[in-house]
Amino acid sequence: LKLFGSGQGERGTGLPQLPHLRAMDAGAAFGRANVHYVNEEYDEALQNYTQAISLQDCVEYRSCRAACQLKLGRFEETLEDASEALKLDPKNSQALYWKGIALFYLADFLQAKASLEESLLCDPAKATRSLWIRKCDAELSGSSLPLVGVTAELSKASKPVNQISPSS
Repeated sequence: LKLFGSGQGERGTGLPQLPHLRAMDAGAAFGRANVHYVNEEYDEALQNYTQAISLQDCVEYRSCRAACQLKLGRFEETLEDASEALKLDPKNSQALYWKGIALFYLADFLQAKASLEESLLCDPAKATRSLWIRKCDAELSGSSLPLVGVTAELSKASKPVNQISPSS
């Protein structure tokens, strides 16, 4: 008879981890991740976002990790985190936005545009979404008209993306 489950638990004590303690630990890891993110220490931020998610998976943590993945130029992982966040909240504007940006860098301009348009519908105050929608339109039309920043951004597709803020 096991009174406390598998022996895994509260910090190696064999006692079960109480849900409110897990949430506090997750919140602390999330706070540390945000500090690292603001300081542009994206690898450290990623580690802390991952820890927070392992303790308490939620839309906010997934969406922020998606932004961090994007900063590291990890577009597939950005898409994965944004998609997981959208499973938890299909109308989350930030997750839709990060999904759209990831799809843009993965050259899936039609799906990127759809995600960005949905993000804009969910949060019309975010004007940055309109710029990204125009970029998708330009790519879809094959336009040779210059769009400020598009060529430079596409050339950075294999490098970390540092010009995008997590609250855009």
